[in-house]
Amino acid sequence: AIIAYIVPGNGREWVLVALAMAGVALLEELLFRSLLLGGLAPLAPAWLLVLGVGALFGLMHSPQGVVGMAGAGLAGVIFGVLFLWSGSLLLPLTAHYAANMVQVTAAMFIDEDGP
Repeated sequence: AIIAYIVPGNGREWVLVALAMAGVALLEELLFRSLLLGGLAPLAPAWLLVLGVGALFGLMHSPQGVVGMAGAGLAGVIFGVLFLWSGSLLLPLTAHYAANMVQVTAAMFIDEDGP
């Protein structure tokens, strides 16, 4: 139901959604990857942090339902691995933004009865 409010109805809305998704991805990456994963790195093993922060990321997406939470949790783990591997927020930020935009684009082609 939430995605229905996000799906753009025209070209102007598409631009606004794309801009909003950039801000969403940036804020989530700053919080989950930079602050939590990067900031807690001296205190715990990297693999444990990646899994824990990924699980928290999934839980924070609870309005999307169980499948959405599982997908967000897996994505959070992948974004965490990308962050550690690259040593930068640029790669996970780009992947996060792309994933969000793919989700919005896919939702445009699905109605309530299915594809």
